[in-house]
Amino acid sequence: MRVILNNLFGLPPAGGGGGTSGVEPKATYQWALSQNTPNPLGSGTEIRYEVARAAHVSIKVYNAMGQMVQVLKNERTEPGRYSLTWDGRNRSGERVSSGVYFYKMEAEQYSAVKKMLVVK
Repeated sequence: MRVILNNLFGLPPAGGGGGTSGVEPKATYQWALSQNTPNPLGSGTEIRYEVARAAHVSIKVYNAMGQMVQVLKNERTEPGRYSLTWDGRNRSGERVSSGVYFYKMEAEQYSAVKKMLVVK
């Protein structure tokens, strides 16, 4: 029973004197890239991602031919949950045409790709 309470409520082990230590548990994160919303997108979309530990993170958008059209993130990032927006524009600031696009997150040995649809 004590183990269940400890897992649910963070109670100290038996004989630990009761009470709480005042130390908050350290948050743990994983590598993750979520599906953008909304999808399909018209004027913009949100991309959520999670970083497990401090690392260089890049998130780039590619067209269906595999050509990079935009760099959304390319920098060292601390562990945590994040989101960014893409306004549907390429690196020159022009709106991309309707079609299928992919966004790719790379960090350390983690790599993930998601598909999105742009409609006008």
